[in-house]
Parts: sequence; C-alpha cells; structure tokens
Amino acid sequence: MRLSGIGTVRGRGEGFEHYMRVKKSADVYLARTALDWVIVRPGLLTDEPGNDLVTAGPAIEYGPVRRDNVAAFIDAVLHRPALNRTIIELTDGTTPASEAAADLASFGKSRS
Repeated sequence: MRLSGIGTVRGRGEGFEHYMRVKKSADVYLARTALDWVIVRPGLLTDEPGNDLVTAGPAIEYGPVRRDNVAAFIDAVLHRPALNRTIIELTDGTTPASEAAADLASFGKSRS
C-alpha cells in the first residue's frame, strides 16, 4: 500500500512542488516493480472528523478528503486482493469506503 497524492496544488511553494514530484517518482518506481501494490492518491487532506463516505476511481475530480476517510478506505482496500496493482484516486463523496473498494474490485474483475 502506498499513499500518494492526486496532483500538485499550485501556490503551495517550491518545496511542496518538489515533494509532489518526488512522490510521483516513487509511484512510477513502485508501479514498475514485480511487487504487489496499491497506490491511493487522496485529494487535499482535511482534519474534519470522518464520515466514511468517499468517491474513488482511476480518475476523479480533485477535491478535499478527510484523513479518517482515507484511513477507512485503505482498510477496505487491504481486504480486497483484486485491487492489486491499481492506482486509485480518492476524495470525500457519497459512497461508504468499503462499498467503494468493493465496487472497484468488481470493476477490475470485469476488465480481466
């Protein structure tokens, strides 16, 4: 499991831009290995209490996500081996985290 980021938020400064480039390089490196992996790219992290509701997918609109919701989604993903070798973007949304992980696992099976 690797926690990454959806993309760069402009105006955060050169240090933050560098940090995001390094994270992206780590994603690329991991994806090229033979290891089992899942990369979760959360949107802008917030400290509001979680509500277990997310939007997750291979490409979604950028937005905020509660840290607790990220943790709930990662927990759900760790119980879905079908999501191996997948990159998932994540924001707050309307779907329970466990259901979002199950939906993505089912989608992955239908592509095989």
